[in-house]
Amino acid sequence: MSKDFFKALKCFMVEFTDLKTYHASTNYTAMHYLDSLPGFGEPHCMHMPHHTRICQVHAIQGDLFIQGNRTKVGVLPLLQESLAFSHDIFIVNFGLWHGETQQPAYRENLHQLGSFYNKTRLKFPNLFWMETPKQHFDSADGDYKVEWIGKRKGPFVCQPVEGVSFKSNGDLTAAEGDAIADYVIRGSWRNIFAREILRDLYNVPIFPIYNVTATAWDFHRVNFDGQECSHYCHPSIPQLWVYMFKQTLKKYRVPPVTDSLLSELNKRRKPGCASVYERDEAKLGAPRPLDLTLKQQQQQQQKPSKRRSGFWGWLLRLLGFGS
Repeated sequence: MSKDFFKALKCFMVEFTDLKTYHASTNYTAMHYLDSLPGFGEPHCMHMPHHTRICQVHAIQGDLFIQGNRTKVGVLPLLQESLAFSHDIFIVNFGLWHGETQQPAYRENLHQLGSFYNKTRLKFPNLFWMETPKQHFDSADGDYKVEWIGKRKGPFVCQPVEGVSFKSNGDLTAAEGDAIADYVIRGSWRNIFAREILRDLYNVPIFPIYNVTATAWDFHRVNFDGQECSHYCHPSIPQLWVYMFKQTLKKYRVPPVTDSLLSELNKRRKPGCASVYERDEAKLGAPRPLDLTLKQQQQQQQKPSKRRSGFWGWLLRLLGFGS
């Protein structure tokens, strides 16, 4: 879902970009960590005037964000220590990749995020939790069920959750006496936990997108398996999130970029924004000059290529494509 928001932002800001996608950084070690995240990674950015940019890192589950249980370092500590400026805005979500059987781990990951935010908020105050949008599968509450994994695949039939209504002021209402509808208007379990833990315990700012999706059952898109009931069409709900994010920034009084910040932003250069770092699998290396790095890369490219080995090397040489 966060990728859909990123796509909507790219589309909205298209007139201010060069229509290209860049690596998130020239920090080799950081890029290696981010690009090696289980499942995806995909750390890339679109650049805009005054060296501003919109970036995406696809980390699908909460244990990747802070402690890095399956990686050498958590995503947020890495970004803040290596790539980010203090005024940068972070939009975080890891909802849908946690099924209902993973609720204890999900709650623990929310506590880790909230604690991290409180420890770093003075330097990085602009971190927002993006609510998890509503699904509309053919279950009573609309959620995709863990027991369906490996047994059901698309195309699905999306359907509304009975008894749930959206009001013009943005609130949701449930039919009287309908326990499932009441549960859904409270956000379903992912958002209920996030609000209780992040908002109420740690004062993490919330990017509230759930309500506008609760009744949007007929805006879901088709993927490689046909109709699915999680992601939304473009343009539709994701474009509405762009407006809602502007309202969220105003609510939390996030200041616009000022002249005093532009001098700091001028440090950013395509295709990345950080200093070039030595590759080190154990820890972030010391910075080195960019011109030295480019010179070494050129020298490496000029070296004679190694003789291809193995079956494919033998076949290419046999066909006259190798020496």
